[in-house]
This record gives sequence, structure tokens and C-alpha cells, in this order.
Amino acid sequence: MAVTRLGEKELGSLVKLNENGAPVEFYVAKHDYESELNGPGRTLLVRKDCHSMMQWGIVSSYPENSVYGNSIISRWLNGNYLAMLDENIQAALGATKFYHLPRANVSHVLSRSVFLLSATELGIEKTGLMYDGTELPVADILKIAELNGSAVLQWTRTISAGNDYISVANGGGQSAGADGMSEHGCRPVFTIPASFVVDDDGMVRELAAPTISPDGGVLGIKSEGFGISYTVSDLDGDTMTVTEKLDGAAKKVWTDVASGTELAIEWLENANEFRKILNGEHTITVEISDGYAHATARFSFVKAAHRASITLAEPLAIAGDITVAVLAVVGNIPEDAIYQVEATNNGKDPSPVWQDVTAEVQSGGNIVFHNHVAANGAAFNFRITVERGASNTGGYISAVTGAFQ
Repeated sequence: MAVTRLGEKELGSLVKLNENGAPVEFYVAKHDYESELNGPGRTLLVRKDCHSMMQWGIVSSYPENSVYGNSIISRWLNGNYLAMLDENIQAALGATKFYHLPRANVSHVLSRSVFLLSATELGIEKTGLMYDGTELPVADILKIAELNGSAVLQWTRTISAGNDYISVANGGGQSAGADGMSEHGCRPVFTIPASFVVDDDGMVRELAAPTISPDGGVLGIKSEGFGISYTVSDLDGDTMTVTEKLDGAAKKVWTDVASGTELAIEWLENANEFRKILNGEHTITVEISDGYAHATARFSFVKAAHRASITLAEPLAIAGDITVAVLAVVGNIPEDAIYQVEATNNGKDPSPVWQDVTAEVQSGGNIVFHNHVAANGAAFNFRITVERGASNTGGYISAVTGAFQ
């Protein structure tokens, strides 16, 4: 399913949110709404139609009674109406800050989850108003309000200069005044994170985090290189960056990975890479990001490699014969280790003749080859095999040196 970021939707376009489980249309009215108050990344949504007809609240000569934040309509919007929205949307609304005129010539900042537009935001003029917001880019669309297919007056949050009535937008999109106890259209507005997405059906939903399958596991004891296959997915269809780590250190990064791609931790299968890992407990993490959200899978294993074999990837070939060699193994080999060194002078033949030269290497003596057949030419190679003994004492090989002729 294709999705669009809410913050990328065209102003004046319609999106949908559920009210009591039924989809309702909202205008995309402003991106980065009052960013100096709320920071960037909040998109203002305005209900396409009024929800219902209701009173604004009591207005008297006392300023504290005419403050919008204490009005009946504000309490209803942030109580009964808010509860109609899906729980994840309620959580995402938080509290939006906006400007309000609680009395003449005073500008104030209020904070509510759901609120009404101001007269200024609707672009309707009213003498004596101070600052209560900025006219919205789609004010011409929003000036006209309907309920059940008929045009109605809609409440604003703006108090008159004389503090004796509330500003409303009439059916012609002009300013009018109304007593707070009269009933007019209630049109909920709120902001939601611009990172939310809009699907093909126009529904607004929270950005889906990418997923990894499997999302981790305990892999047990490993004595040799092994592989892990996993699949990365993103419900929103975003490409992802995937980072594979061993004990917190990055080993490989995949970029522009499409949703549904199966990947494998190839470096872990490599015998040489596995050999570099010390015995003991280790953690492999797979971290994915679609640029908006993240996910991590963790796999644990215990390396218990008690046997190792070392040889040249390619035999060393020369013209002529190889009859004698010397070989030295530098490191720490425990006395009870099962230890064998072999050498061959026909390493390129299909079945090289391996000669046990453990004693010569341990004593530092010359290796005299008994084999005199080299169908594919003379070629030197060695093979060292070592395994822990009864004491289970570990050791290491740091270098192998030698010469032959």
C-alpha cells in the first residue's frame, strides 16, 4: 500500500480520521502550525464540516469568565470529542499552543489538544482585535462551514474587543458576533505530527516502524562460522538502511534495501572472520532505519572453538623440485594440546602427499621430503591442526615462518 507523509500533503486537500470508529474528512490547513510556539513538524487539521451545534459558553463583563480556555465548548472538545478519536491519535495530539485574546488588547498563549480557529486565522476582519494568530493559507475554504449539508455559522475562539460577544464566521464567510449562550457550529481543529502517513484511502495513521524477522534469538554454542538469514520489511514501503554489528562494532551496512528483502550475515559465515572472534559470549545486532523510525534485532551466541586448522590458500609453486624445508610455528601451544604439523611438496596435485613434520618443527630441524612425485610441478604447502587437550587450556598461533628448496 502506497503512503504519503502528512507533511507532504497539499494544503486544502482532504484526509480522514476516525470518530467513534467511522471515518470523517479533515482539511490539511497548515504545515508547521505556529512553529515558534510548537516547534516544527506539526500539521493543522480542520474538520471539513462542523460536528454539531452547541453553545460556546457564558460571557459576562468579567474577563476570566470569557477566556476561551474556560469555555463550555473548549471543555467539550477536550473531553467528549477527544474521546471519539482513535487512542493512538489521541496520544499523538498532545497539546498544541496557540494565540488567544482573553480580553481586549491582550494577547495570550493557550495550550489544548483540540481547539477552535480564531477570527484572524479564518481571515475575517474584526475591529479592535490584537494578535490571535495568522490567516491560514486556505482560509477562503475554511470560512464556509456546513452541518448536514447546510451552511451554518461557526464559532471561533476570538473574543470581541468589548469583551461582550464571540466572533463567528457567517455563511458568507464574514465576521459576525454572537452571545456565548447561543448555538452555532462547533468545528474541531488540532495538530498532528507531520511524520504521520496518509494511505491510499486517505486515512491518517502513525508511521509504521520497519520490522526484522526473526527479531532476534539465542543461537547457542558455535565452534565454526555460521550464517543468519533475516528479512526486513516496511509497511510504508520506504527503503531502509541496515547495519550489522558484532558486539557494538559495525561489520556491514546495506543501503536502499527494499521492503521484503531477505539478507544474510555473510561475514559471520567466513571462516577467517569467525577465527578472529574470541571464545566467549557475543551479541550480533541488526539495526534498520527507514529514515523516520528504527528497529533492532539481537542475536546472542557463545563461541567455543577448541580446534583450529591453518593452511595456505594457495600452495607456493617453483620450477624444479622441493626436497628440503624448515618451518617454525610461533605462539603458545599448551603441552597437552593435540597438535600436528604437516607439509607437502606437491601441493598442486589432486591428492597431495602430506608428511607429518611435527617433530621437526618442534625441534627446529630440517624437513626432508620423502615424496618425489609432482605431476603438476613442485609446490609447497603446510597444514597445522591444533585442538585443546584434557586441561581445556587455550593457546594461540601468532605467526608461521619457513623456507624451502
